[in-house]
Amino acid sequence: MTIKQQLIALILLCSPLFVKAQQDDKGTVKGENFDVVKAYEPVLADAVKVDISPELPSYDDLAKNKPVFNDYYVPSRLLSLTYEPPALKPLPYGEGKGKTKNKITDDLQHLWLRAGFGNLTTPLVDLSISSGKSDKFTVGANAFYNSSRGKLDYQDFSRLGGLAYGKLFVGKNVLGLNASFTQHKLNYYGYNHADTTLIIIPDSIKQRYNTIGAGISIGSALENDAEINYQLSLDYKNFGNLAKAAENNINIYGNIAKSLNENFEIGANSYFYYTKFKKNDFASNLTALNITPTLTYRATFGDFTAGASALLNKSKFYAFPYLNLQAHIIPEKLTLYGIWKKDVIENDYIALATANPFIDDELDIANSLRQDAALV
Repeated sequence: MTIKQQLIALILLCSPLFVKAQQDDKGTVKGENFDVVKAYEPVLADAVKVDISPELPSYDDLAKNKPVFNDYYVPSRLLSLTYEPPALKPLPYGEGKGKTKNKITDDLQHLWLRAGFGNLTTPLVDLSISSGKSDKFTVGANAFYNSSRGKLDYQDFSRLGGLAYGKLFVGKNVLGLNASFTQHKLNYYGYNHADTTLIIIPDSIKQRYNTIGAGISIGSALENDAEINYQLSLDYKNFGNLAKAAENNINIYGNIAKSLNENFEIGANSYFYYTKFKKNDFASNLTALNITPTLTYRATFGDFTAGASALLNKSKFYAFPYLNLQAHIIPEKLTLYGIWKKDVIENDYIALATANPFIDDELDIANSLRQDAALV
């Protein structure tokens, strides 16, 4: 041990002899408290990520250990699965150039005009206008005029008319109204114009047909909770000529259909027809009724509808099958159509005079039964 180390040890041994604690008069040592304040500075250890990536075998190892199935057998099991397609919803109208803040209109043209002029002084004007697409209402009108003046006396004729219609969308239904008027003027000029001895009174060969019509309809516009589509309409026409012949027609049409599933649909089509004709003391009336319930099967290869028609024609009842076939032999290229049905054809004075304005207005008219059978 060095001299320096010996001196330090001697001092430490003798220090208790000189250290004296502070005491009061009674010899008690006074106590004191000391508060040590230091900011808390936590230290986080660095995170250690555990590597658990699997070690995948190589392609050669998989090829060597490929299992061999000698007597492995998987039994066949057929399951019946049902698929409920989601309900189809209408797409919103696209925003067009005519859109405003609260209204969107389409870019389609709402005005249609056809005009022409031909020989024998034959003008032609046909005008249609509509309000366009809307989810609230639609209105429109049509007007036409056509006339001609031939080289023969009293050969001139004219046709004019107009139609106004409107549709109001109420919830998932649509309500329709329409009114129409047509007029046809002509002369009975079928005589020998070379015979100068004939005395022709102009008023005696004039003819004019006026038709006033009105109708109302209601039907489904959107899919409803009951999944039922229906249409019902009522049409009325009043027809008259210069000879005081008058006819009133009432037609009621209706159809309804309900889907049972993705393949089957049940429905029914019906119409009721009534006409009353009167000229002087001659009067006649005709009635017709057709009710056809149907069952339709739809698939990817085509549609097939089967039903039966109950026909009533002027108090006589008829029953006849109803068949309608549409088969896609080659999709989008070759389709086979077939139909077998029977209908009552309304032979009223309005229809006959429209097809042949020179028809006699004192004919005893009756309805016809028409049977259609075709496969094309």
